[in-house]
Amino acid sequence: MLGDLDGDGDLEVVVGSYDYKVYAWYGDGTPVAGWPQTTGSGVRSSPALGDLDGDGDLEVVVGSDDYKVYAWHGDGAAVTGWPQITGGEVYSSPALGDLDGDGDLEVVVGSGDTKVHAWHGDGAAVAGWPQTTGSYVSGSPALGDLDGDGDLEVLVGSEDYKVYAWHGDGAAVAGWPQTTGSYVFSSPALGDLDGDGDLEVLVGSLDNKVYAWHGDGAAVAGWPQSTGDWVYSSPALGDLDGDGDLEVVLGSYDLKVYAWHGDGVAVEGWPLTTGGLVYSSAALGDLDRDGDLEVVVGSCDNEVYVWNGSVPTTDPLAWPMFHHDPWHTGAHGHTGRFWDVPVGFWAWREIQTCVDGNVVQGYPGGWYLPEVSVTRDQMAVYISRALVGGEDNVPSGPVEATFNDVPTDNWAYKYVEYCVANDIVQGYDPVTYRPDITVERDAMAVFIARAVAGGDDNVPDGPAEATFDDVPTDNWAFKYVEYCVAAEIVHGYDPLTYGPTVTVSRDQMAVFISRAFDLPT
Repeated sequence: MLGDLDGDGDLEVVVGSYDYKVYAWYGDGTPVAGWPQTTGSGVRSSPALGDLDGDGDLEVVVGSDDYKVYAWHGDGAAVTGWPQITGGEVYSSPALGDLDGDGDLEVVVGSGDTKVHAWHGDGAAVAGWPQTTGSYVSGSPALGDLDGDGDLEVLVGSEDYKVYAWHGDGAAVAGWPQTTGSYVFSSPALGDLDGDGDLEVLVGSLDNKVYAWHGDGAAVAGWPQSTGDWVYSSPALGDLDGDGDLEVVLGSYDLKVYAWHGDGVAVEGWPLTTGGLVYSSAALGDLDRDGDLEVVVGSCDNEVYVWNGSVPTTDPLAWPMFHHDPWHTGAHGHTGRFWDVPVGFWAWREIQTCVDGNVVQGYPGGWYLPEVSVTRDQMAVYISRALVGGEDNVPSGPVEATFNDVPTDNWAYKYVEYCVANDIVQGYDPVTYRPDITVERDAMAVFIARAVAGGDDNVPDGPAEATFDDVPTDNWAFKYVEYCVAAEIVHGYDPLTYGPTVTVSRDQMAVFISRAFDLPT
């Protein structure tokens, strides 16, 4: 599982082990401070990441064979109210989502006590939970809006051959449970298989089959589909062939990885064969960032297989891996629009707001690239789109270019010209703009202050005393920084430090833009 435990913008790796520990490493393989943490038995459960306490930082939640579910802060300190105790081994991986609609995350997990438990972030039991099945619950719950009412439902398989669905208050969903022909260890995947705007439920069973049901429990036409052996693997959903519809990818104990269209018809060229039993769940992702999906899966022949996609995809983020996303939340819709900006990412609301407002776009394959530096041409794009209310309202620009290095056929031409015409930006000289230079925090304040105030002449001179030691009153950007601080568009790194020469990244710029133009988050 991958997530930014320490808030530095880089991903850490978190994994449980049967040596009773949960480990966390930086990207370079060194241990994260405060880790590993110890449980009372082996850890077969996969950790999940989410902001349990609403402080903007991620917590780690995981089950253990000691009957407990643990939660730690990113520094390894135990979250208040945790661990919580069930009545059996917790092989199940926790799902994280807002069951009661209060804006906070709840934790949902199955247990060997035949029950599915749900707790608030502080460890208090959610009203209506736990719910009981007819046998052990080794599979992991999935969360999604099955009935289209805007609230989350909980879905999970049990060793009583059934798949259950409950509302957030613990009431059974009409039409559920549904019955398979054997144990259900597979974790459900949720996605719109038939393109009608509603979610379907997919899951494997040890009767060698893969099942698909509508939200009301009715079987999807063309399903179940059969493999040649047990199906422990959990389905992955994504648009493999670029037609705008979802395909289902799943491994089997018959050494094969299968892919079907939403109607149950096999995808051309599939199944593909490995050299061993396929116990693991497939993952879909644009590994080479060329716009199409690759399929990755591990096999009991000690190999990891990667098959290359060849068709640009339109929807890479439906349910692309075990438990849905890199944080393993098990919650449909948690990832949002981009692989690298999951729900809970420090700037995810502002990024999604800017996307909704047609101010910024992502890169091919479902990437936003939040850490990439913003350049002067891109800054002009952000500003001009935000000012005029989206891409379609930015005027084409004059017949002749103002700057030699931003000619009329330059991709950012109309945005740069709009900003120049509105006294938001100037060139380095009358014919030179330097579009490729990265934007630092002082220059960012200049762009935004002029844009919000309506030109340079409308930006006030600033206070008599400087807010920040590194932006004194005689600094060239003083009045712009002070304007942005007073408008609560930007803050310092601490009360006396602004960091004027720090380069601005795409995630930071989305935050500044959403604040400056009061975009709804």
